[in-house]
Amino acid sequence: MLRKKIGYIIFFFLLVSSLFSLPKICSAADFIDVSGWSHFGYLSNEYILNDQGIASNLTTGEQIDITSNVINLNYFGQNIQDDVRLQNNVLKLDTYYRVYKDQELRVKNIGIYKGKALEMRITFLHDDGVKIGSIGKSDCLVNFIDLNDSKGTFAPDISYYLVDQESGELINDNVNVMVPVSSKIAYYEYPAALVIQKDIGLVVTDTGLEKNAFRSRFNGAYTNIALGGVTGGGGGKRLDVSMLHPLNKKGEIGIYIRPDFYSSDFSLFNYAPRIISPQQYNKMSVTSIDNELGNLNYIIEQELPKQGFPVYYPEKLELDYSKETSNLKLSQPTIFSENKVIAASEYDFSNNKVTLPNSFLKKYAGQKIQIKFSSDIDYSDKKTLSYYDKDKQNFKFPLGLKSTSVKNSVSKTEIEVTNNGVVKFPLVLKADGRNKTVDIESSTDNYNEKDFITNVSTNFPNDTVITTFKNKVEFNTVGNLTIPITLESELLGIKNEIMVQVNVIARPVTSAFFENQAWLIDEINRQFSSKGKKIDENLYMPDLLEITSITNRTGADFLDQYIPKNIAALENLEVIDLKDKHLSGYLPDELGNLTKLKKLSIFGNSIKGEIPKTLSKLENLEFLALDDNKLTGTIPPGLENISTLRQVYLNKNNLVGIVPTFSLGPFSNFHIWETQLTYNDDKRPSFINKVTQFKQSFVVGTDSLSLTGNINIAITTKGTSIKPFDPSDRGFLNLHAQKNNKTRVELYSGHTFKIINKKSKQVLYNGPANKSLEIKVDPAEIYQVIMDGADKNPNNITEFETTLREYKFSEVPKSLSLDLKLGDLEYQPVKISSKDNLILFDNRLNSQWQLRIKTSELKSKTRTMAGSYFYKSKDEVPVEIPVSDTFKTIEKGNSEPDMNTINLSKEWNDRRGLFYKQANTGNYKDSYSGKIDWQLIDVPMGGK
Repeated sequence: MLRKKIGYIIFFFLLVSSLFSLPKICSAADFIDVSGWSHFGYLSNEYILNDQGIASNLTTGEQIDITSNVINLNYFGQNIQDDVRLQNNVLKLDTYYRVYKDQELRVKNIGIYKGKALEMRITFLHDDGVKIGSIGKSDCLVNFIDLNDSKGTFAPDISYYLVDQESGELINDNVNVMVPVSSKIAYYEYPAALVIQKDIGLVVTDTGLEKNAFRSRFNGAYTNIALGGVTGGGGGKRLDVSMLHPLNKKGEIGIYIRPDFYSSDFSLFNYAPRIISPQQYNKMSVTSIDNELGNLNYIIEQELPKQGFPVYYPEKLELDYSKETSNLKLSQPTIFSENKVIAASEYDFSNNKVTLPNSFLKKYAGQKIQIKFSSDIDYSDKKTLSYYDKDKQNFKFPLGLKSTSVKNSVSKTEIEVTNNGVVKFPLVLKADGRNKTVDIESSTDNYNEKDFITNVSTNFPNDTVITTFKNKVEFNTVGNLTIPITLESELLGIKNEIMVQVNVIARPVTSAFFENQAWLIDEINRQFSSKGKKIDENLYMPDLLEITSITNRTGADFLDQYIPKNIAALENLEVIDLKDKHLSGYLPDELGNLTKLKKLSIFGNSIKGEIPKTLSKLENLEFLALDDNKLTGTIPPGLENISTLRQVYLNKNNLVGIVPTFSLGPFSNFHIWETQLTYNDDKRPSFINKVTQFKQSFVVGTDSLSLTGNINIAITTKGTSIKPFDPSDRGFLNLHAQKNNKTRVELYSGHTFKIINKKSKQVLYNGPANKSLEIKVDPAEIYQVIMDGADKNPNNITEFETTLREYKFSEVPKSLSLDLKLGDLEYQPVKISSKDNLILFDNRLNSQWQLRIKTSELKSKTRTMAGSYFYKSKDEVPVEIPVSDTFKTIEKGNSEPDMNTINLSKEWNDRRGLFYKQANTGNYKDSYSGKIDWQLIDVPMGGK
């Protein structure tokens, strides 16, 4: 690496030495012969520019408005050294470098098209010299010097083309660009000439010395402009011209030198423009400053160029920073020029957009204006936090600035820059000390930091302060001391430290500390009896850390006692074994703080309530036995993640819900039998070893429970409202569990139920059983009830079907027969054929019906039978049915929704049903027939 550096330095030393050799002095004989050359303006690719921005071709008459239809190229970047690379190397400014054929020079930020920056890529066609000039020291951006190869030949020195700076691709849009090129006129007449492609247009003003320059005819693929005494002698003047060609065209340019003249040069792009094209408003920047009060101050700097002609000034310049600034809440800007405030009447401002009119651009041309404004950031907006960098503990707000210079309704130039304003919120975290009293030989591990502080606050909106002990402090000496507590902003992650005072005293543990639970107090006293220590006398908090086990004592009975929450003070407990002790109450959440616990056995008691969620923190737990209690609710999440757990007993509790997957199984013992737990699968869990361990639960097995209920719900209309959990409602589902032998089992409280339309999958309800819940159902649909979300377990799913409540004839006899004998005047039964029945269908609730009949006379071909129909109901009293055009009621009844069908003819016999009785005289032997009409009607309650 060192060798490379030394070689690099030597190379540049030799290069600089060679480039600054003095040129040879030549005589008048060294002039270029310009005889036969013409003045500018008489070739087909030459344009004269007037003060209205119109470039006119004197030969063809073509006119081009370069103020609106041409991209005027010039450098607009902020740091030229960052934007120029030679073969990907950084160049020192204002220093000539020797370059070689086929090497490439890239210049960024050389123009803008459709809001995107352009890059020029320059290839050297033979060995040359190049210098990148800096502002203030050089007139131009890139200066080329021809060293040797092209002397005496009209050959170009460089070729170039333009690309999209971001993608590196050519832009094929049909638009022209103006490329400024210049060269100083030497002290001798015509020692050199510019070499330019003949198919590239050339533009000069109609007032400068350029239009008097000599031009050659086309020399092959090139044309030339003679440099020298075009004004009658003298030197030190610059010839400026702009090349005009399509954006996607590759161009070539160089300089012709007489063989006996040492060198000459030409340049691209000027810092101090004498350029013939309009100057762009592309030199702008936006900076931000943290005001250390939680907000940003912004400064937009915009250079306003002097234009060569008044027509070049655009109609307006818009500086728009309105995009995504709602969180910043930006203030009204103030505009300065040379540290003087510009009156607001000279420009327009609305919605974070500053518009500078034509008059403003002319008045302040050649100056740099500053636009200053500030933010009032809305930190209460949730979106604001998306700009926060928690690692750097600051906010980064992007402010996009879009500059648009508008010449007319169809011409505008757009430039966009972004400023990432960084601001550190002046966060204030506060808390007051409580002067907490602590016990001797205890430590901060025995307390919660919130016991030591009060009035905790943060000035950041919607924030929460997280408090922690900075480090563990041992309280070994009676008296006052201070301890550090860390305050941390939950949203910002910034921390602050406060010191709080603590009073250390010698105070024994009291019975009240353990809520006067004699079983625990006696056990602690028993374990310290050999040391002569006792609760309420001389046993202190640190002493409790010596207890590692509370085991079952034979014959002990803790009736009406419970586990106090401060059992957590026994931090080193590894074993709790309290089986069959008649304990009641609840399992305290504080059990989860006993993180060294390996065995927790409290089975065979009367403990109720839910299993604490905090048990999932017992990362060393190996044995858990909570069986044969009165526990309710579900298995808490996280229990399945305890990697040390080997045996689980939860059986004989009122537990519900889905058993989570314990991936460490199969367990030798995982008992959940005689619970209403389930598993969301159509097979048993792989982590349970034996079927007997989950019998009489909803887990799929040979002796499981299953969900059932009413399978048919009769409704009145589409969209009928039912209350599926209300026993008094017609839509009561009567959900319950049943064993394999169909024995009914009532469901525990705590189950959840999802009711869905089986076909459409529409969810009608999802939640616990609610007596007041109403849902709407439609007829002829099947609905599923899924309990506890176990949609993959058939034991947790039941279905019911909806049918319309209605009444109708299910069957009416098609034929009746009557066997009569002359002279038999008894009531003769009308018989229904063996294939027929008289059946009603009525599945309604609390409704009544009436059966009516209308009869006709019995006739043969020649005679009419004399007699009447009669109907005998349950009372067997005959009721005559005279021949008439009206119906007569013969039966009444109530709806039977459970049976649905009512077979009336089934009750007909010799004493009941439809009969016919002949008149005393007038009948003759013959075959008779007639007609009977049946009618079924609905009768209001109490109707007749």
